Amino acid sequence: MNYCMYTKLVDENIKWHNIKYRCYADYAQVYITLKPYDKWDDITYLIEACFEDTSIWMNSTMLKLNKGKT
Repeated sequence: MNYCMYTKLVDENIKWHNIKYRCYADYAQVYITLKPYDKWDDITYLIEACFEDTSIWMNSTMLKLNKGKT
């Protein structure tokens, strides 16, 4: 049950940043569909903000985001 509670909150954080993702047993994969006119700086900022918010939330719940794998 706890696993579902944690993944639900990660799900909400990723969705709030308007990023698509897939969750697996022990990791999540995030991705963004790019259009030819998208600006790389905007995309980079969006992904970094999502990871930072996720990391802050995980620290507050005594979980750890493996930054070496992100």
